Amino acid sequence: MPFWVGLQWLALAVIVFFLVANVRFSRFQDSQFLHMCCGALLAVLILWRIRYETDLGLAFHFLGISVLVLVFHWLYASVIGILACFIGPLIGVGRFETIPMTVAFVVLVPVAVTLLFLKLERHLNRRLIESQVEGAQNGNFFLFIMLPGFVGAGFAIGASMLTAFGACWMLSERVWSSDHALLLSYLPLIMLPEGVINGMLVSGFVAFWPEKLNAFHEEDYS
Repeated sequence: MPFWVGLQWLALAVIVFFLVANVRFSRFQDSQFLHMCCGALLAVLILWRIRYETDLGLAFHFLGISVLVLVFHWLYASVIGILACFIGPLIGVGRFETIPMTVAFVVLVPVAVTLLFLKLERHLNRRLIESQVEGAQNGNFFLFIMLPGFVGAGFAIGASMLTAFGACWMLSERVWSSDHALLLSYLPLIMLPEGVINGMLVSGFVAFWPEKLNAFHEEDYS
């Protein structure tokens, strides 16, 4: 096994250990929460089956990670995403030997980007309340839907694609070609629908099941 491959699996083992050490397993004793997690895992696997493979060997598919972060918390969203990465090769999504890189690009990068946009949304709502624009005493839930839900999801998959593209380029001949430019042209074509999918789901949760959104505190927006 090449050294860098072993290093990838070691890094993945450290990440899994960190998640296991910080996840509260007592939450899974709640049957409703457990059913939601299983349903989310199934939905992610189905979503990942809708994919487009390029001639360069890269495959694009929607992620749905941003809505998982907002619904479950980033720790549980990461666990669901990593489980999907291990189950995926069994149903024809990805390969076992690339699981560490898949976890990094498809799970960890989108989770991090979503958290950044969630912090941005909270900062902007805090500034909105402090300035009391138009007598505002609470945050604007529209910012919650738009930033981490819609825009954040689009940038999450964009960052995922760019980091995966950069890693593949670094590991290959590092020669720029028209094929690489073509791959970059796919960015807006997949960022927009990813944002729409996650934004619609977040909007539905805010409207009908706000209590199911871990990141949404209804009293802060009412």
